[in-house]
Amino acid sequence: MNSTNPFTKLEKAPPKPAAAPSQPQKLKREKEPLASKTGAGGISSKLASLRTTAINTNSSKLQLKKRDTTQEKEQRKQAQRDAVDRRQRQQQQVLNVFKASFGAVLNAHAFEATLQAVKQALFERDFARAFCDPEHLAVYAARWSPTRALCYASILGSLHHQHLLEGLFCADDDEDDVTTANDTTTTTTTEDTNTTPTTTPPNPKKLNVLSIGGGPAELAAFAAFLGTQTRARAWREPNEPKRAADDDDPETDTDLFGRITLLDSAPWASVIAPLRSSLTTAPPLSKYASAAARQAMRPVIPASNLVSSFIQHDALDLGREGLSPLMGMGKGKGDKPLLITLLFTLNELFTSSGIGKTTAFLLDLTSVVPAGSLLLVVDSPGSYSETSVGKAAARKKYPMHWLLDRIMLGTQAEPVGGRRWAKLQAHDSEWFRLADTNTYSEGDTNSLDYPIGLENMRYQMHLYRAEDASVPIKPTAE
Repeated sequence: MNSTNPFTKLEKAPPKPAAAPSQPQKLKREKEPLASKTGAGGISSKLASLRTTAINTNSSKLQLKKRDTTQEKEQRKQAQRDAVDRRQRQQQQVLNVFKASFGAVLNAHAFEATLQAVKQALFERDFARAFCDPEHLAVYAARWSPTRALCYASILGSLHHQHLLEGLFCADDDEDDVTTANDTTTTTTTEDTNTTPTTTPPNPKKLNVLSIGGGPAELAAFAAFLGTQTRARAWREPNEPKRAADDDDPETDTDLFGRITLLDSAPWASVIAPLRSSLTTAPPLSKYASAAARQAMRPVIPASNLVSSFIQHDALDLGREGLSPLMGMGKGKGDKPLLITLLFTLNELFTSSGIGKTTAFLLDLTSVVPAGSLLLVVDSPGSYSETSVGKAAARKKYPMHWLLDRIMLGTQAEPVGGRRWAKLQAHDSEWFRLADTNTYSEGDTNSLDYPIGLENMRYQMHLYRAEDASVPIKPTAE
């Protein structure tokens, strides 16, 4: 009988494989060498190092952000200073024109006495006495027209930047209107014949303006506006590169041309003539003047870019037949829109001529105005522009802007000559402030230079657009 040792097979049998450890145990064993090398103290040191790095990184980012914010603030301040300096230079250039044109008037011994006489007439609202004497007109132009001109120019610039004047700039195929500084179609002309011929681009952009009650302030304002918006191609020598100063406004990269007709009953011709010459002529310089000095003493507007004329006539007596040719500037082109201005004039008309006659004039104007034209009304604000109606016992006062809206917006229900007016803007009280770097810049006390003190002025402004009455009125969005 064969006996078998029961442990023999066990000894020869291969050992069973060990069970695979679970995942947590595996991770634990993999981490054990790290723990054994670094220990608890090593981990704390590493975390502290990472925390310090993160703090330093965040601190650097904050410092960079703070530095960027400081640079942005400095850039904004510098841009503001540059804008103020540019505005001051532009305003000073216009004031220099008035100083050159009316220097003899400002230095006359009788200036103060004449000025007081004009003030008294204006206070009593005796406009005929204030504006019929040529000596009074010269004193008025030297005293009040400079600020008025700067104010009007700023209003035109604002409207232009709001793109409200875009539809008025038209390509004109009548080159004589642009290149010639003389005009013989009006009653009285005030053109400067001593102009240097310049090359005019074909079909230039031109803005036509009819200034009712216009005089020196309106002429200077229009010239200053065009000069500011115009690229100085006509001012540069043939091979002279474009100057950095010409890039003040990158949106105005083309020359603009303008024609203004000034219409007023006062004899402004002798006052306007020297002013127009000063606007389009550079001040005299020594032959030894530097190139920088010559560039700084450019005229307000090149003579080729501005055509102006003056008509001495009472606008209220023109009627439709007399107003119609003025809508096309005497060239029979009444289909082109234009800008019509009543600048510190309408309240005078209401006061001196009455509501009835002034209303008839505005409706006659409506009947012949080209569609798309703009009417700009600027006058004194508040109680300074009120019209009294009736006898002393039952006298009533009406604000000018209320009468104006009643007349102009009444054409929406009852069009005149196929035209109606839509109101685009209204400002009951606005301030125009003269540029003064002391107000905006630290450590700079420069101010505008003029022989007599000039004040900021307050005004109201209303802007209307003439529309074709046959086109339905678009409903306004609620």
